[in-house]
Amino acid sequence: LKSETRLRLALEASEMATWSWHLTTDEVFWNDQHFLLFGIDPRPNPVTSADFFNHVHPDDRQPLSKLLQKA
Repeated sequence: LKSETRLRLALEASEMATWSWHLTTDEVFWNDQHFLLFGIDPRPNPVTSADFFNHVHPDDRQPLSKLLQKA
């Protein structure tokens, strides 16, 4: 628990965005900074991958989707 607390504090201090994506459920969990970087007021999690792709440039959506599927 101490290491998790330290990591959370370091991420908050550096204003880094973090996320995790549960592929089987398509639930995506963003920290507050992730929302702010996209210009969205923080809201309850989970969000979906569609929320992420809505903020990707249209020209980049299909190539990115293919890369994510491959991964």
